[in-house]
Amino acid sequence: MKNSSDNKEDTAKQIASEEINNVQVNPAIIKQNECAACHILFKLVDKMQVSESDASEILSEILFHDPKLNDIFIEMVEDIHMKKRMTGMPFSIKSRDAKDRYIESNFKNLLAELSSDKLRKILVLITMLLLKNFITICERMIRKHMKVSLHLLMVSIKEIGKIKNHATLLNYSDILIISTGLLI
Repeated sequence: MKNSSDNKEDTAKQIASEEINNVQVNPAIIKQNECAACHILFKLVDKMQVSESDASEILSEILFHDPKLNDIFIEMVEDIHMKKRMTGMPFSIKSRDAKDRYIESNFKNLLAELSSDKLRKILVLITMLLLKNFITICERMIRKHMKVSLHLLMVSIKEIGKIKNHATLLNYSDILIISTGLLI
């Protein structure tokens, strides 16, 4: 018995095959600026009621496991974009070697951009972690200092309450201000 994943793939394969055939029979069903591959993808989204990322994953899987369907799919995309719309003319007239160099160059650029983005994200993450640790340390120091200052203030208030002489009280308040760092 097949599980639901296999059923989804079978359904997607049937939808994709039918839609590829429809496009091959009548290329006009793909609007002028619409992408042929995206047309198939969005048919899967509509008919299977799945997200674009899920449909993309399913389509990739069925094309990977069915080389014949994959070749038909590529042929359909090339026919629409390169032959009918002639959007790939400069690329299509290049030699196989030139095409490979072009693809390799673009792939290297993509990897460099992804690496750059990853590096940027890592640096932001490290900065955020350092900032969080700094704030935590500052918070602890402030709490510790406030506890010490509060303790000194409470002790000082008790001592002030014991002092009867006005001159001694003034001297004691000067010492309190200097020792706690509080300015009154």
